[in-house]
Amino acid sequence: MPSEERYDDSAFTYFALSVLVIILIPSSIAYYKIWKNAFSTKYSGLCGCAQCRAKAKDQHLKSRKPSKFAIFKFVLYLGLWALFLFLLKNAYEKKTDVPVAFDPYEILGVSVGATPEEIKKAYRKLSLQFHPDKNKSPEAQPKFIAVSKAYDTLTDPDVREKWEKYGNPDGMQTFSIGIALPSFLVNNKNSSAVLGVYVIFLVIVFPSIAIYFWNRQKELAPNQLSKKTMYYFYSTLKETHRFKFLIEIMVLSFEYVTQIPVRRSDEVDLQTIKPLLPSPDEKKVVNKNKKKVVPPHAIKNTALLYTHFARQSGHLNPAMLQDMETLVSQAHHHVIGMVELTAPRGWLIPTLEAIQISQMVSQAVWADTSRMGRNTELLQVPHFNEETIKKLGGKKWKVNSIQQFCKLSSDKRREFLTSEENLSDEKIQDIENVMKTFPTDIEMTFKTEVDDEDDLYGITAGSVVTLHVTFKRPSKPLTDKNKEEQIEVHAPLFPQKKNEMWWVIIGDERSSKLHGVKRMMVLRDGSDIKVPFQVPRKAGTYVWNVWLMSDSYVGFDMKADLPLRVSKELPVTDLPPFEDSDDEKEKEEEEAKEEESSGEEEEDD
Repeated sequence: MPSEERYDDSAFTYFALSVLVIILIPSSIAYYKIWKNAFSTKYSGLCGCAQCRAKAKDQHLKSRKPSKFAIFKFVLYLGLWALFLFLLKNAYEKKTDVPVAFDPYEILGVSVGATPEEIKKAYRKLSLQFHPDKNKSPEAQPKFIAVSKAYDTLTDPDVREKWEKYGNPDGMQTFSIGIALPSFLVNNKNSSAVLGVYVIFLVIVFPSIAIYFWNRQKELAPNQLSKKTMYYFYSTLKETHRFKFLIEIMVLSFEYVTQIPVRRSDEVDLQTIKPLLPSPDEKKVVNKNKKKVVPPHAIKNTALLYTHFARQSGHLNPAMLQDMETLVSQAHHHVIGMVELTAPRGWLIPTLEAIQISQMVSQAVWADTSRMGRNTELLQVPHFNEETIKKLGGKKWKVNSIQQFCKLSSDKRREFLTSEENLSDEKIQDIENVMKTFPTDIEMTFKTEVDDEDDLYGITAGSVVTLHVTFKRPSKPLTDKNKEEQIEVHAPLFPQKKNEMWWVIIGDERSSKLHGVKRMMVLRDGSDIKVPFQVPRKAGTYVWNVWLMSDSYVGFDMKADLPLRVSKELPVTDLPPFEDSDDEKEKEEEEAKEEESSGEEEEDD
């Protein structure tokens, strides 16, 4: 049977509509949710304090100001919708233009297998009704022609046989295979344009995109920080560095120096907030003329970070406030980069101090009383201020830490909040809701594990041991649905949504040496983690430490002793003889039998 291949515009239209529907329906639902959340005035946060409401409002306003990429994406999205409607319109018009299949029985109104008399009778009736001489309506003539053609088809035996056999009065017809691509692609008139577009995309557009992303990725380390930043951290960090030195190093990263400008007008704000902050040790650079030079980014960025810790951002102008937000929002990423360099070198104190910086960034409080001169970790509780902290620290209550406040009974807390602070029931409920999110019920248990081969001899000198840590946290149960779901933190002064992250650290506090570290993104009831480390090469009894630290809370770090009994490594001559297991013996016996049987077969041959 002859066939003809052709490019089918109709099939391409339906194919394109199907693809667009798959893309547009999910994206429309996603856009609807984004816009609904962005323009919703309803507050649904865990805490109703002024800081949380201000953060939610700020995030709503930012979501209404999309980035350049978001604008491009939205314009592309509208273009796809316009293309979808255009194709849908064309498909509908082509559908209405499709000719109706010719069916003589249906035209004459007779059933299949009708006799010639029935066909003639139906023809006479319809011809009288639609004959142009008797019916002057415009639809009469086409109808009369169709009736006459149907009558001729059914009254001629040969034509009727062809129609009943092939569905066409003219007999067997050719069929065509349609390819779901538009016909203009193979039109000779458009060949130059199609080839030009193909060359532009294949030779220019796609390679340019690949080169752009390759160059961009080439400048980043695996942790997505700039390689310049990681090299600067690597060459500058020292084992003796503590909090202030780590801050000074972090604020001079490549990202901060390039993204945060130094303006002449910033000096006014810096002079205003300077009396409100502890004086940082400014990094000095000595030039050839022996004059001390202070890097301007070190002064500004350190002051902005201290302003965040002291909760004094209200003294900044909008430009400086935006700079502080840039600084704070990227600080956690920088801390991870610093830990990735201090931990492999075995530097315990810089690692612990860097994680404390991330805690301070999350909660905008000082992690140590000595750094600010007063206790501020209780500011993590909503509706608390420094006057509240002073009252709690008095002789009546004697509460000086967040842990002590959490250990108070609910009645005691309510008594203080009502009698001393005169807080409303709504604010007290905010405090109780936030306190439920604090990690107050975590229990940490651990055990050391060694490889199967070394298990017989215990922990020997220089061997690699794995610390298996298991956690209990009843307030955060673990299920199949939430085992990968991160836990949101109450951090009203952190400019973005903050999720918990935890560090498990193994170290020796006496020698300030770090021996193992692992990061956890989720910590729920029943979570566990394995941290490998190497024991000393000298036999003896050691007492190391295990820390559990969050990057999201101040005052909730856990520390436990890790006793280690390291035995002397046995020389090879002192090792007990290796004994085969029963399974291995059986396997060897089977192999021996097979060898004997094969030898007998060879002799027979």
